[in-house]
Amino acid sequence: MAIPARVFGLALLLLAAALRPGAALDPMDIPFDGPGLSASRILSELRADIASPAGRAAFPIGPARAVRPVVVAVSGLAMDDIGLCGVELRDIVKIWKELFPNQPPDVARISRALAALQDTLRDAGGDKPRPQDYLAESLREAAQKYRLDVEIVDFPWSRDPKDSDRAADEFTRRLLALRDGPATRGQPLYIVAHSWGGVLIHEALMRLERQGRPVVVERLVTLGAPLVPDKLWLRIFKKIGGGEAHLQSRVAKPRGVRRWVNFWADFDPVSNSVSAADENVRVDLPARPYEFRLQALLDTPARRAARKDLALLRSAGLWHFSYLDGFQAEFPALHESVFWNIPEMELPIALPVWPRS
Repeated sequence: MAIPARVFGLALLLLAAALRPGAALDPMDIPFDGPGLSASRILSELRADIASPAGRAAFPIGPARAVRPVVVAVSGLAMDDIGLCGVELRDIVKIWKELFPNQPPDVARISRALAALQDTLRDAGGDKPRPQDYLAESLREAAQKYRLDVEIVDFPWSRDPKDSDRAADEFTRRLLALRDGPATRGQPLYIVAHSWGGVLIHEALMRLERQGRPVVVERLVTLGAPLVPDKLWLRIFKKIGGGEAHLQSRVAKPRGVRRWVNFWADFDPVSNSVSAADENVRVDLPARPYEFRLQALLDTPARRAARKDLALLRSAGLWHFSYLDGFQAEFPALHESVFWNIPEMELPIALPVWPRS
């Protein structure tokens, strides 16, 4: 008589558990074949088969449960270090020398361009103090709200731009630990990164690729990440003499990333569309009609209120954190208030299994 495949599989499973050094044999707790069927489930089905008369259909096997995904969260800079998203004059000069080795940088012009752009980011912290793990905290709240069966892992770092190189190096080790660790091996990996965190995790993935150890990432989601080329770099280099084509070639999609979705806003001065991403989602498009309406009021008696409303609508700080908070504002000049729930648009992409049935 042929041995049923399930009986044979269970026997191998129990034998492997019994031979594992130091393992306590408890067949009720042994996972079966990864999809989620336990030994107790298999035994109950076998008992049903034994009790069934000849010719009766076997006890149906339910659908396999998906392996629990891991979602890595990488926060951006601490706001007291934001400056030009942590970029300083020496960084610009260094990049200039890399791009144009035969053309000495005009430090005075670079400095003036940098100072002008820093003025646009004075409110980049918004009004809300944020903990070190603010992105992981937001993802955990969303996962709990929508009952998503995911494991949120924070990648903490000092959030000081001077530690960027050290943080990227540390992220390579953490990514390898998630890929190869016994607790997470085989679990699908998702990465969500905000602001400068997107730059660091991209650099970590590229370093692993250059080392010949790429990590498979089901989805990379960047939120307001100042990756090159972005508006800040392009504005500086356009003011001091070109460089857009060179910058464009500096960003590549990491080889292990299966899908990269980049969220950006034109009103967020540290983000932009990234050509290397599979998809770019611009989140501030609903604001454009309001901008046109407010601009039309600048030549009317309501111009003072319209100018204030325009400044609010274009707030760098509000838009830089709109990926997490949404955008909410009142426009007295228009007698209207708005709330654009941007996280609701992002979360189905950033968090897998949406929603869990």
